Amino acid sequence: MALILEYGDRAAREMSRRFGGAVADAAAIAAIEPGDRADGMVIYNAATQMAWGYDAASAAAAGAGVIVPTDAPATGRWLIHATGIGLSAGAIEASHVAAAQVLAGAGAVGVVGVPFVIAAPFAAGITGAADDVLITDTVPAKCLLLEAAVVVTTNQAGETVTLRDAAAGGGTALSDAISVNAAGTVRSNHTLAPTLAASSDIYLRRSHDGSAGVAILTCLPIA
Repeated sequence: MALILEYGDRAAREMSRRFGGAVADAAAIAAIEPGDRADGMVIYNAATQMAWGYDAASAAAAGAGVIVPTDAPATGRWLIHATGIGLSAGAIEASHVAAAQVLAGAGAVGVVGVPFVIAAPFAAGITGAADDVLITDTVPAKCLLLEAAVVVTTNQAGETVTLRDAAAGGGTALSDAISVNAAGTVRSNHTLAPTLAASSDIYLRRSHDGSAGVAILTCLPIA
């Protein structure tokens, strides 16, 4: 299917060089032929719901944010749109935090940013043993953990979950033990706001793997 119109209304021909429409996936983007891509063209990946722009001068190596066309030109790459990089459910991109408006009012101590939320679903297991759920292995920015909550969809009698910064119950507890005895939203009772380092890990340590739901963390970026 030709993306760039060679004939017809001039406005339509110019528009076809700017927006290539939607394609099924990254492989379809890579397969767009030289005659159907133009510098500055934007294409939509239906599989990830992300936009990609064609940079005719780029020689970047293939990666999470770079698609090299199948014909492997010396220059010319599809680059991920600046608003994101195709993230997993509940994740956020560091640039979203960095680009947030910085707030510093009269009497403020330090500089803080706009709060953000990390949400991570977790499924019930079948072994009945304690286990870990990796909430994130890349906290997007240094921040304070203001609140931890769990939306329990499948409860487990006598079970608790605790946020920690290391696997297997190691490291430092980032929350108190949150009971998941009943379905619904349960919030941590911790009174201190732990500081999370940028690019650090957060684990949900379950005393029993029978529960399921969504862990929700509210964080405040700090300098």
